[in-house]
Amino acid sequence: MSEAHIGQLRYRQNQTLEAIQCQLVEQLSICVKEVALLCEVFLALVSTVAQQDPDLIEQLKQLGGIVLSIDGIQPEKGNETLYLLREVRLGRVLVARNLLIVRLGKSKN
Repeated sequence: MSEAHIGQLRYRQNQTLEAIQCQLVEQLSICVKEVALLCEVFLALVSTVAQQDPDLIEQLKQLGGIVLSIDGIQPEKGNETLYLLREVRLGRVLVARNLLIVRLGKSKN
């Protein structure tokens, strides 16, 4: 089982950490916290590859600039939101980060 497979389950198929853990526990002993850690490793790998890719840097130079989009994906309510910073014309993900967004409700008086 690789970080890439876990990343695909989490971010492409939008599975919860618990659902991924249930699938993996059939093959190996793993807890939800370990699945979350592997998801973080996956995001770090994606970001590092994009930042160190000389072909990507050359393509961006040839385009004469960068057109960015920011997308947020929340697998299910209450879970962390995955934010992707993408170069629009190339369709490449430059940075991916998980952030937990806390919404404050109105207090009842």
